[in-house]
Amino acid sequence: MGLTVKKVQRQKLPGKFADGHGLYLQVNGNARSWIFRFKRFGRTRWMGLGSVATYNLDEARELARKARQQIKQGVDPLLARQAQLAELKLAANNNKTFKECAAGYLAAHAGNWSAKAQDDFNAALNTYVYPHCGNVPVAAVDTPMVMQCLASIWLTKTPTAKRVRGRIEDILHWATVQGFRTGENPARWGKHLEFSLAKPSAKKSSRRIAL
Repeated sequence: MGLTVKKVQRQKLPGKFADGHGLYLQVNGNARSWIFRFKRFGRTRWMGLGSVATYNLDEARELARKARQQIKQGVDPLLARQAQLAELKLAANNNKTFKECAAGYLAAHAGNWSAKAQDDFNAALNTYVYPHCGNVPVAAVDTPMVMQCLASIWLTKTPTAKRVRGRIEDILHWATVQGFRTGENPARWGKHLEFSLAKPSAKKSSRRIAL
């Protein structure tokens, strides 16, 4: 026999109380929530559906019904929801600009850097990076943008260009860890930019070679 609205309201004992078709009311002290029980590859799994204060009995049954439909289609409802939440989080963070992430990265490391190092960090970004991608959403920064920052100084100011590349890579890595972007780091050197940026040639000898 399934749950009723009155049973849900009156149930105070801790435990899991079945409604049927995988839906349970879970009571744990003052916390009362809906959970869905299902099997995937022979393994029992539990998925939270939300609080009783948020969803009434009919709404919880509808959530459980949708989860059963996903299972019938071969989809793990728990993994599907986790992927959806990750996409929503990324979408919410898509407006975070590269410049904002650079500020976040600097703030996270400021305690380990001298004032001069911080000034040099900001000066290099202001000069070589922000004009190209400072106001671009960090999730949209790609290899061509990184190349724009580096191409004009790679052969003429090579040590500076190498430092700038490293800083861009670190900022993008920080942004990925924070959930502001996904995918490969377009500023990485090994097996990526090393094939796009020419190697600076050694200074030519001023001595003429006899022919």
